[in-house]
Amino acid sequence: MSRKLFVTGGESRTGDCVCEEAFAKDSKWRDFFEEVRTTYTPHLEAVALSNLGVKQYNDIDVAFARVDDWKNMMQGSNIVVMVPEASVHKVKIAETCLQAINECAISDVILISSQGCTQTGHPALAEFMLIEELAKKTLGSTNGRLTILRAAHYYQNLFLYAEEIKDTDTLSLALQPDAQLAMVDVRDVAGVVVRIASMDGGDRIDKKYANRTITLTGPDSLSGGEMVRKMSKVLDKKIEFKHINQAANRELLSLIEGMDDSEIELILEEFELANTGTLGYITHDMDKILGHPGLSFDDWFNEAKDEFVKPEENVPPPQAQPPKASGRKRTERAGDTRRREE
Repeated sequence: MSRKLFVTGGESRTGDCVCEEAFAKDSKWRDFFEEVRTTYTPHLEAVALSNLGVKQYNDIDVAFARVDDWKNMMQGSNIVVMVPEASVHKVKIAETCLQAINECAISDVILISSQGCTQTGHPALAEFMLIEELAKKTLGSTNGRLTILRAAHYYQNLFLYAEEIKDTDTLSLALQPDAQLAMVDVRDVAGVVVRIASMDGGDRIDKKYANRTITLTGPDSLSGGEMVRKMSKVLDKKIEFKHINQAANRELLSLIEGMDDSEIELILEEFELANTGTLGYITHDMDKILGHPGLSFDDWFNEAKDEFVKPEENVPPPQAQPPKASGRKRTERAGDTRRREE
């Protein structure tokens, strides 16, 4: 049976990738989905998604959406993929969305959350934990199926520092020299979402992933120094790593157009946890779900390297084509510089 998928946050990197992973013509899961709908930035349109046939709701700002607005958008869907908004109001938005899910009698939800959200003393991460609890309460009251995917720090967050690397050959992060992150490609996270949404024989989330919380990391756990050594090898020039304090990192991120304060605080809290050794562990659930490990840092950076050099610089010849992330062919979206969220 074909699924009807509703994805929140289509303007985010995560939401966009989920929509494309499900509905792209070269996706091996395309035939499982009858339709894909998503919310989008008011009065804007993602042409690439429109070309795929993804329905976009861009006439409502979800920050002000009422329950009835959400119901009108998601009515008739089998599965909702919730991508929390890059907003200081993300909890309230999620609460309204969940109320609509309940009133629409939609019983299956895949929630994108964040690795490290269980750690105390980190308000931005704690919001994800609060959304998880709200989702459990909503789906628990209807005997629904909820899958929570806690994603590690995205490789794509490094695009935020691309201009610094271009101009100064330096990567400056609020990471201690020995702190490690097990980063993940957002497209692999999207692949897991779509795989879980499509693997059951009917129109529901597969039972073995229902009511589970899964942490998704990449196959590498790297320090800042290890990252720049790998970058240096691919770019054929020396890239330095510089440890900076949180205030300096916050200032650097605040200069980037379109960055919400909640995004900045989330990134800094992840770095803070990495400095305590909390986020360096590797999980293998992605291997089990997709049938292969996530994309390695080496392969991701080899693909994305053009984003980190000036146009006039000589880029080394391309190396061997990296393996596919998730279920689709490689696309230009490796260089998508839109926001992280979540």
